[in-house]
Amino acid sequence: MTENRTSLNRTEFETLIKDVVSNLYDYAVLENLPKLAEAFPVEVSTNHLRSLAVREIVQNAIDQLRPPGKPNSASPEWRPYLILHQRYIEGIQLQELAAQFSISSRQLRRDHHRGLQALSAVLWERFGPKTEQTSALSHHEIPFEIHRENIELAATVNSIVMMLHPHLAEEGIRLDLSMDEPPYAVFTDRVILRQMLISMINHAAQLLLDDLIVLQMQHTPGGVELRLKFQVVPDYYSVLEGDHNESLEQIRYWCDQIEADFTELSGSQFLEFILLLPASEKKVILVVDDQEPAINMFRRFLSRSNFTVIGITQPGDVIANAQKYHPALITLDVMMPLLDGWEVLQALKLDEHTAKIPVLICSAWEEPELSRSLGAVGFLKKPVTQKEFLGFLESIGLLV
Repeated sequence: MTENRTSLNRTEFETLIKDVVSNLYDYAVLENLPKLAEAFPVEVSTNHLRSLAVREIVQNAIDQLRPPGKPNSASPEWRPYLILHQRYIEGIQLQELAAQFSISSRQLRRDHHRGLQALSAVLWERFGPKTEQTSALSHHEIPFEIHRENIELAATVNSIVMMLHPHLAEEGIRLDLSMDEPPYAVFTDRVILRQMLISMINHAAQLLLDDLIVLQMQHTPGGVELRLKFQVVPDYYSVLEGDHNESLEQIRYWCDQIEADFTELSGSQFLEFILLLPASEKKVILVVDDQEPAINMFRRFLSRSNFTVIGITQPGDVIANAQKYHPALITLDVMMPLLDGWEVLQALKLDEHTAKIPVLICSAWEEPELSRSLGAVGFLKKPVTQKEFLGFLESIGLLV
């Protein structure tokens, strides 16, 4: 049995691998998968023999992923291999594996995804076009460990816009940033996100017909959406030739690593890049204070915790954000312009959507009795220390 090279591109190949492993023992489905012959161009006489050959090839590729040493399901290095082996060779369901490894469903999905990516890389190295193997694998290798964290997306995007502004201005390009209702809390890798956004904006600048790129952010049921829209030059695919697809392929790959989705929408005159990021799963604490340093202090207090801090400097914005984020706690300063903390507290307790949200009054004025009489669950005198704040969270059951 001899082997040739696949005619599929890397994205098509990786998509097919997911279908193959999901139907590894269902020969009726496996034999009829579209593009199976293109992905695995082994010389066999029938589709049934091809499905048998593909099954053996995939099983051997999974075995190649086995790390050295003794199996350890607690090790991030071992889990992707163990998940692939037990799911696709032993036939154990993913739900059972989460319980078996004592990990969350989300962590299981991440490790499962990492395993599929590694499996695709092994198979691509064997069947991918020789002329493309080195370059294709080079940008699909992860040179560092992915670190997902809770990020306020608006701040990250603003920093990128400010960084790129001088370069874009020199080219006569305007970048218009539009947000519906900031702030935005997402759960992702900050370094990868920054690089993807920079690549998307620079790529758009090369295809731009006029002088305007519009960057929009909005909340959707699936997460937080970043939408880059711009008018393109006629026949824009020919402008960059193969570089266009190669650049977007890299963005799609890194999206997979951080569990984001990337879509390219093309029209007769406009092109849109849409990046959908997973919303933060951590509990939200709204910190209401007209002084930004005070908000940053609470961020430092909770930097290693299971909370995302969303700062509100305008007291008039508290009700809308409380209704939107359903925070686990609101910390509330008293001395603020236009509306003081007492007025905000009363408004929260009168609104049926926010009345049950716990509120902690933080003030330089010693008013614990008034705080509780108006419906707050606690009072801390400024300046608040980390020990005091974490102790309060523990006392109301938010910190275990």
